Amino acid sequence: MKIFDKLLGKKRPEIVLLTPPGPIGELQLLLTNQALELAKEFRKHLDFTNRSIQTVEAILGEVHDHYRKSKDDTGLNGIAFQLGAYIATTIQRNFNEGTLNRDDPTIGQGTFPFSFRDGTIFPFAWCQKRIFDGSADNVYSKYKVLVLDTSSTSKNGRAQ
Repeated sequence: MKIFDKLLGKKRPEIVLLTPPGPIGELQLLLTNQALELAKEFRKHLDFTNRSIQTVEAILGEVHDHYRKSKDDTGLNGIAFQLGAYIATTIQRNFNEGTLNRDDPTIGQGTFPFSFRDGTIFPFAWCQKRIFDGSADNVYSKYKVLVLDTSSTSKNGRAQ
């Protein structure tokens, strides 16, 4: 598929946002900008509204379809990182809170937890599961329940 060939050879996009807060703010910024470029490759537009997470879901659906047909996972974790960072940035912009970290003290290293409203969510894992497991792992459904409807967050605030 040509789009994946283009993405793998893509140069670094322009920085269009301010650096988010947190220990990996610069990485989050880079990944978020890459997500904006990725959306363009899919002829979609991401605008940091809560509704734009439906567009993220649509992109992930297309990526899953490609993976299911080709079984080629090259670059797909990178796409999950990019779109996960976009989700974190969208939460920060809409709710003026939240921090993306590299490691979770309970779950482990490289899990990219997002601390939000006294809890922790894992947008990268959401995207990764959607790519590899399919529509049962709809990221907009998770976003709606765990971000927009905060009463659904578990007692300890952890949800994956």
